[in-house]
Amino acid sequence: MTTMLRAFAFLGHNERAETLVRERVVRPMTEELLSRESVARAIMEHALRPLFDRVLEFVDRRCGALIDATTADADYPFAYDFANNAVWRQIKDALVSHETLLFSPGIPDAFHRNYTEATRLLSLLETRCSSKINSSDFFRRWNLPVYFQLRFKEIAANVESAILDHDIQHKDVGDQKDQLGVTRALVEAIERSWAPDVYMPSLFHRFFKLNLQLVGRYMHWLRGTA
Repeated sequence: MTTMLRAFAFLGHNERAETLVRERVVRPMTEELLSRESVARAIMEHALRPLFDRVLEFVDRRCGALIDATTADADYPFAYDFANNAVWRQIKDALVSHETLLFSPGIPDAFHRNYTEATRLLSLLETRCSSKINSSDFFRRWNLPVYFQLRFKEIAANVESAILDHDIQHKDVGDQKDQLGVTRALVEAIERSWAPDVYMPSLFHRFFKLNLQLVGRYMHWLRGTA
């Protein structure tokens, strides 16, 4: 294998070698494991992780030696990047072809699971390949601002509902001391925003700002009840 790789590189055909690996080795795997039917079933059954683990097992079994050989030897006249140009490129294209299944933020819980598992797949792939994966264009497809807006409405609505319920119940009584329900709603909203199935590290600044807004809303309401 090493001799063949050196020959391809010497002739300047390293890109051709990467294309051959992508089309002859990796593509058949993605057509089987990452077909639309397989991905749809995995999403529906909350089983993207075992599906992606099978992909990683394939990469390790069929491409591991090739990637190791080309990343460990720095003497090639032309560099190979099988991790990006053969393995990840084909996996990415397969996943992107199912964009409406994988990237839609319309159902926040499903979007969060999909994003989390895709991030894990990339992280493990980078570890296995000992290479930085060019994933910026892939992650740009995930509409994180829309996801956050849906979570914002969900979380903030619970606090607003608690405030409204409290004000209605005590409107004619003149008793504004029973604030436990609103306080509990605020605490639960803050906890919800940092829950593992809601929070995303890449949205830290937005969730932190949401917490400040929730506390500000609570303090404004509290002053009004004094």
